[in-house]
Amino acid sequence: MIHDKKYRRKGDYVIREVEGETLVIPINNDAVELDSAYVLSSSGAFIFNLLDEAHTFAAIVDKVTAEFNVSNSEAEADVKLFISEIEDVFLE
Repeated sequence: MIHDKKYRRKGDYVIREVEGETLVIPINNDAVELDSAYVLSSSGAFIFNLLDEAHTFAAIVDKVTAEFNVSNSEAEADVKLFISEIEDVFLE
């Protein structure tokens, strides 16, 4: 079940703040892949930083709800979308 699965970041990447935006750039075989850069929203950066440690989907949703003062259903939808977009590249 998605709510019980734990998510955590993996791999090598560079994180940079540029003009108020968070950029995440994967590094493969000691080379930075600029064509694979991800620009994260504030909520995306918040979730990405949470994933430095393993968290369940439900725990991530709870933290997003508290941090951004949004409804549980809105946080669930946002977290689900974000995880689906970064899962193949950045998650264990």
